[in-house]
Amino acid sequence: MADSAVGTQRERARQLVLRFGWNAAAYQILNPGIELWFSSGGDGVVGFVRHGDVLVVGGAPVCDLSRLEEVAAELYGARFYNFGGLDAFKAKFNPEDWEPIYAIAEGASFPPRALYAIAGAFSGGTPFRLVVRALLRA
Repeated sequence: MADSAVGTQRERARQLVLRFGWNAAAYQILNPGIELWFSSGGDGVVGFVRHGDVLVVGGAPVCDLSRLEEVAAELYGARFYNFGGLDAFKAKFNPEDWEPIYAIAEGASFPPRALYAIAGAFSGGTPFRLVVRALLRA
């Protein structure tokens, strides 16, 4: 792609990030080396890199939150990215609010002991009790 076209795409992405970016990952799609995909309406953007024949997407689409499901479905296809199922699952717990929580671990995989520690931190006891309480509420 010609440098002027890349610059124009980068500027379009920058405008969307400034308008709709809600976390640090949104701003990272503006870094050099990140390829950009725009929704057909031009109101959403996703950053990605190629790793062999795999595309690694850098976070959720950057767009108006009211369009998030549509933009994600356009990119991934509704059968792969279904927020409706996630929303239905979360609604079972009758939350007042949801706050995303991120976990980082060293290495290429997430060790089971880290998952156990996270579950323990949120269970108010052992992870086993957390699972039992969740199942009793479902």
